Amino acid sequence: MWRGVTLPPLRIVLLLGLLHMALAQGRAAEILALLAPLLLAAPLARQLDGAEAANSAAPPLRGVLVAGFVIALVAGTLVYASGYRFEPHSRGSPVAAVAALKKLNLARVFNDYDFGGYLIANGVAPFIDGRTELYGEKFFVDHNAASGLMEPENLFRLLEEYKIEATLMRTQSAATKLLDHLDGWQKIHADDIATIHLRKQDALHTVEPAVDAKAK
Repeated sequence: MWRGVTLPPLRIVLLLGLLHMALAQGRAAEILALLAPLLLAAPLARQLDGAEAANSAAPPLRGVLVAGFVIALVAGTLVYASGYRFEPHSRGSPVAAVAALKKLNLARVFNDYDFGGYLIANGVAPFIDGRTELYGEKFFVDHNAASGLMEPENLFRLLEEYKIEATLMRTQSAATKLLDHLDGWQKIHADDIATIHLRKQDALHTVEPAVDAKAK
C-alpha cells in the first residue's frame, strides 16, 4: 500500500481499521465492502491516469490543517474515553439481579439473550449474547426455543448439557414462569426486570410425559 500503487496514510489507516473490523466481526464485512471502494477510488484513479505527480503535492497550509484536525480529534477521543464508561444503558438492564448474581461466584449461568451485553460489561461470562455469528445458528435457535418454551425439552437439555448452576432470565419470560414451579430450582432474586433461579442438587431436568387418562 506504500510502494507501487500508493494510498495516502490516513486512507491506509481507515482501510486497515475496516479490515480489522471485518475479520473480528462477520457483521462488519458489509461495511468494508461499502466503504473500501470509496477510500480507494480517487487515489487509484489519479495514479492509473498517470496524474499522480501532478496531484500529489498538497498545499503546505492544507497539510498543517489536516494534521491539526487529526491531533485534536485523537486528543478529544482520548479525553472523552478516559472519563466515560462504555456499557449498556442501565434502563431495562438487570442491574440488581447481576449484583446479586456476582455475590454467588457461579461459573455457569443460563442467561436471557438480551442480558448478554450487560453481563459482559460487568465481568460475568454469558451463556449467550448479541454476537450471534460467534455462537452459530443452531445454538441461537435452541436457546430461543428454550427460553420461550416453544420446545420445553430444549430448556432441560441445555440446563443439563451445560451443567447450569443458575438462570438469569426476564421475569415475564416463559422459562422463568416454568422454573417458578419446578422442584430443585430456588428463586433467590426477582424484580420487574430479571429473576434468578439457583439450582439445587435435586433439580429436575426432564419433562414428565403426559399420562393418558384412559391408561389409568
